Amino acid sequence: MRKLLRNRDLVMITASLLGDAVVDLVSAGEETRRRRYFAPLIVGPSKTSGLNRSINRLLKTGELERVIKGGQPYLRLTDSGKGTFYRDFPLFRFQGRKWDGYWVVVSYDIPEKRRYLREYLSDKLQKLGFGMWQKSVYISPHDFGEDVREWLIFNDLTDYVSVSKSKELAPDEKKLAEQVFNLDLLEEVYSDILSRISQLKGEAIPESIRNEYLQLLLTDPFLPTELLPVGWSELKIRKALLPK
Repeated sequence: MRKLLRNRDLVMITASLLGDAVVDLVSAGEETRRRRYFAPLIVGPSKTSGLNRSINRLLKTGELERVIKGGQPYLRLTDSGKGTFYRDFPLFRFQGRKWDGYWVVVSYDIPEKRRYLREYLSDKLQKLGFGMWQKSVYISPHDFGEDVREWLIFNDLTDYVSVSKSKELAPDEKKLAEQVFNLDLLEEVYSDILSRISQLKGEAIPESIRNEYLQLLLTDPFLPTELLPVGWSELKIRKALLPK
């Protein structure tokens, strides 16, 4: 199911992905606006005023800060903003992070009479980016072990679920990641988006393509580079979105 993204979500996702490449809509000068250097992911004709209000609110709450670079105002997530953002979108905290080589492995044996909790657990793990390795066994290269343990304690499931860390789950861990996380399907869609961006030859990227990319990111497990296929198209899309 698609997550409905609010304007504040759009601003924070863009700031997280592109960092100081996001120019402040509120304070940017007319020349910057004409050259479309600001918030390349999120700005569309119908969204600008709503984004302005969201940016102002995030600045007032201290979740965004304004920095000046080359005479232009840029937006950056503060530590407080990162805390809020990663609570709502936990996988984004792992983007670009080097992998320590360990997998978090969650296995469970929940009685049939508590089947609804089995489905609840599966949904929770998928939201945290875990992939199903085997029946009743989920894995993730991200260190969500403590998050899962706390959730299990809260839901009284510790007697039925095991959480552990392991290295080298397979001889070829890139192949394992590709199979468990369906990377071939993700790459196919990312590649199609990248192809359409390339055909624009430097022209402004349509809002429909930006939105498609954002929605796809919400299904991305944000695997470490060590587990990604060579030439992963998402990284190329992100580079294409940076102001030239």
